[in-house]
Amino acid sequence: MLQTNTVLLLGIVSLVLMASGVSTTTQNEYPVKYSNPWDESPITVYIDNENVPSNYKSTYYEQVKKSLEYWEQGGNGHLGFTPEFKLVDSKNPDIRIGWVKHLDDENIKKNTAVVSKLDTSGKSISKSEIRLEVGSYRYRMWNQYSDQTMFTLSRHALGRSLGLGYSNDKLDIMHPQYKKDSGFKSLLMDKKNDLLNIGTIAAILLNFSLILMVVYNLVSWNNLKKKKERIEKYH
Repeated sequence: MLQTNTVLLLGIVSLVLMASGVSTTTQNEYPVKYSNPWDESPITVYIDNENVPSNYKSTYYEQVKKSLEYWEQGGNGHLGFTPEFKLVDSKNPDIRIGWVKHLDDENIKKNTAVVSKLDTSGKSISKSEIRLEVGSYRYRMWNQYSDQTMFTLSRHALGRSLGLGYSNDKLDIMHPQYKKDSGFKSLLMDKKNDLLNIGTIAAILLNFSLILMVVYNLVSWNNLKKKKERIEKYH
């Protein structure tokens, strides 16, 4: 009976491990909403580093410039054209980039780290306004974004301003929960991810508990077998 239970538990553990470890195979998609959205070149960009929140870091400016270079060099390889940017001091650029402390506090958009507001006409983009937050609250503690995180955010936002949609490829910069930078949670913020993390931890604990049960039963069965052999030896 004990041996039968052990076999059943081993089967259950195998099924649970397979269910938690196997992901459905889906083909990656890289949607392009506007194949060549800007009618003029170069695309003028104004980076507002004057009207900034108190938590703003001066190094963020350089991260945005790196992001512009990233897309000029081809970006993620899914643009329908090759953009050329020109930094300007004008208050009326094609793309305007600014910062806020936390988008939730600004009542702009909940549970996100970046907003790209596009003015469109047909298949063209006439204006784009990007808002980047400089940090977020996690478990009621303030987290200042690193330079690498700001590089990630600004690349994603610019990708939207260049006509790209959300990708389902988790390794692509246009995925809404891109996590290549280990110090950055995701482009979508805490609430959904915390629930996912809790679910993951629960699954791991369940697997671990089942494995312990199997080991315990195997050890108990082995001890019972040895005890039985000793009794038969002396009778």
